[in-house]
Amino acid sequence: MSEARGSAATREIDYQGYLLLDRLLELQAPRSWPEHPDEMHFIITHQAIELWFRLMVRTVRQARDEVAAAEWVAATATARRLTRYTGVVLAQTSTLAEMPPGAFHKFRQFLGTASGLQSSQFRELEILSGHRDESYLDALRRAGGGRLEGRHTKALAEPSLAAALQQGAADAGVRDWARFYAEEAGRSPLYTLCEALVDYDEAWFRWRCEHRILVERMLGGGTGTAGTRPSYLEKSLQIRFFPWLWQARGALALLSPDA
Repeated sequence: MSEARGSAATREIDYQGYLLLDRLLELQAPRSWPEHPDEMHFIITHQAIELWFRLMVRTVRQARDEVAAAEWVAATATARRLTRYTGVVLAQTSTLAEMPPGAFHKFRQFLGTASGLQSSQFRELEILSGHRDESYLDALRRAGGGRLEGRHTKALAEPSLAAALQQGAADAGVRDWARFYAEEAGRSPLYTLCEALVDYDEAWFRWRCEHRILVERMLGGGTGTAGTRPSYLEKSLQIRFFPWLWQARGALALLSPDA
């Protein structure tokens, strides 16, 4: 009987109910409405990005687990999805460049110290992907009053996607990444996976560049709502989740007989 009732309930659900749209559409509450309508755009963009982050946090864990199990083909498909998702986040971010100059300043006072840099999911995603420099973690601790958020502590206790790739490649006999690229280019599933992860890394680099330009377009050389300066965003352009895959490209020249 319970199964029959469940099936009937499932058949009766509609689009509005399945997506909980009534609740979802109540979550946009611009503080400056209706005087400054661009705030609605600002809120919706960031809420949508956070929804994508939620999916990406799950997906990066899936990719990591597939890499750890040496499931190169499955991990490659998952990594390509991550790259596509990052592209969607980039597209969402880019829409903010369409706001008229000065529009952000009209509703900025209503944001208080709220800043995208405070996105807990974004930091979780970076940590899970492989960005764990001590200076970065120290900055997160300072922002958290001397300690990391719970989700960040949990992420740090897990292997990152980058660490899983290094371990999996070592188990497969990779000792020299430049030589691996020279000998395996286009020949092995592990090589294809590495290139898919470079694409994922590059997609985030493109997002950081776009974000840096967007902030300058909106604020000029001014500080962000959380007091951050443009130099912080410049430094973020150096972040790579898989730096050794990029470094191997330069090292390939040393293996060339024409070098």
